[in-house]
Amino acid sequence: MTDKTLVIALKDLSIRARDRRSAIILLAMPMALVFILGNLSNYLLASVEASGSAPARAAARGLYYLVPNLGYFNLQTHFSEGSIISPGYLAFALLHASLYTGIVFLVSCALFERREIR
Repeated sequence: MTDKTLVIALKDLSIRARDRRSAIILLAMPMALVFILGNLSNYLLASVEASGSAPARAAARGLYYLVPNLGYFNLQTHFSEGSIISPGYLAFALLHASLYTGIVFLVSCALFERREIR
């Protein structure tokens, strides 16, 4: 292997690695945004409902129902207070998770239906 071939191979490798890193970052950013909004959705809705205008309240409610409410799965308060978690609460949390999982699955199937995978 000559020096020129080695340089070309290293350039190709760095370009491929950069493309993969950018794809990972592009995938991680929306997931991080959904995670943050999902954990703060109750607080955001309450603050906009208290002080926002009618269009802002409508937009906040739309975002509240669009983003999964991850507060249902945060059981720290129940554990720290020593309270018993009701089966109805657990059933509602399971229904909530199943609903959003089904929606994500259907959207991903619709997106990949038209795409040709190599």
